[in-house]
Amino acid sequence: MKYLRAIILFVIVSATVLIPFGLLAAGFMPGLPWWGRISFVGGGLLTARLVKPFSIVTDKDLKII
Repeated sequence: MKYLRAIILFVIVSATVLIPFGLLAAGFMPGLPWWGRISFVGGGLLTARLVKPFSIVTDKDLKII
């Protein structure tokens, strides 16, 4: 039971850290309308500001925006 809880927590934390990067990358994909690109990049930057994935990874208080 401990391993299952640890795996679930690991997946949640990994997704929380990686979602901003995924949104930013999706905003630069060709073939999207202009409003889709703006919403993906804006959502990625907003999520990066709220979650601060660089600070989590490097264990330093970094300013993203």
